[in-house]
Amino acid sequence: MPITDRDFQLQQLKSLGFCRFYATSPDSALAVTTDLGTTCGLYCLELEPGLFYIGQTTNLSHRLKQHARQGKIFTAFSFLPVKRHHLKIKEKYAIVEAESKRINLTNRDHSSDPDGSTALDCILSRDQQLLWLAQQTPFTISAQEREPSEISARQKNNFVKLRRHARWAEIRDIAAGYIAHCIPAPMETENRRFWCVTCLPGTTTGDLRRLFCFNINRMETFVLFHSRERNVDLYSLLIVSKSMLTRNYGSLETFKKAHPHCLCHESTYLAAGNDQLAIETADFDALSRLFASPFVVRAAKELNMHLMRKGATVYARHHNWALADALFDALPMHEPASSVSESRPNDIIQGSMTP
Repeated sequence: MPITDRDFQLQQLKSLGFCRFYATSPDSALAVTTDLGTTCGLYCLELEPGLFYIGQTTNLSHRLKQHARQGKIFTAFSFLPVKRHHLKIKEKYAIVEAESKRINLTNRDHSSDPDGSTALDCILSRDQQLLWLAQQTPFTISAQEREPSEISARQKNNFVKLRRHARWAEIRDIAAGYIAHCIPAPMETENRRFWCVTCLPGTTTGDLRRLFCFNINRMETFVLFHSRERNVDLYSLLIVSKSMLTRNYGSLETFKKAHPHCLCHESTYLAAGNDQLAIETADFDALSRLFASPFVVRAAKELNMHLMRKGATVYARHHNWALADALFDALPMHEPASSVSESRPNDIIQGSMTP
């Protein structure tokens, strides 16, 4: 858990250059920047004792007033002069380092998991979120009323095309399994636009075309492709929490030995911060084996939970409700996902991820 000793956190922030915190007042920012001779740099806000936010600005006084107008309440701030052309990289470094020092941050960008209350807490309490991650109390897929929006003719046509795919049953089952096992309270979070699934999105070029794409917050988390030339060949891209995957397997090398047909590489989505890893497969059987591992599923859950705690998806208007209907219909209602033991990295659940 993040450290709670405010004095210790202030010492950690001091090591990042935030050496002095000033009490917030209408003229304090102007006085600070006048003394330092610049308004450009990084700032750190203390929102409440022991809870912080790090940002960049070219005009500190204006930025703090902007935060106040937007309802961000803070009691103190610190300022670190930085040259304009270094702002982006210095901001990312400060956030990543602060997170590694276990400073409580509310930042959405560059951080892995924001602290403080979030919109997701209105659906699931923080305790429920942690229990879901640990699979101590699996959620049921309840037959509750969903709140579909209007679906365009193009989206309907795309779903009809996907349903005619030669491997539709496998495509449907792997996507439905991802919803059941990797998305918390899937119907409730769908209704609140925390995630969406698109169908045959038309932005792919080259031989591979996306069949479906799951989006959470501002990034893709799971994508299935097929070859335009060889329609039955399926490929996938899954983004997971790197720290959780390596913790469960002991090392990335151990994971690679367990899944030799998977390709791992760094993922650089802004929304996921410093804790993300991309896993690619060019074989549907390899993808099935991947999702049969409770440790891979746990790493996917970890990333997805962190993303949802940062807010709703920005791609909600592209959600294909017809595809989502088909995926929910493929899941048994009122039946919990099976719980799994995560005691040994070589334990593999037999069968596919779909209940």
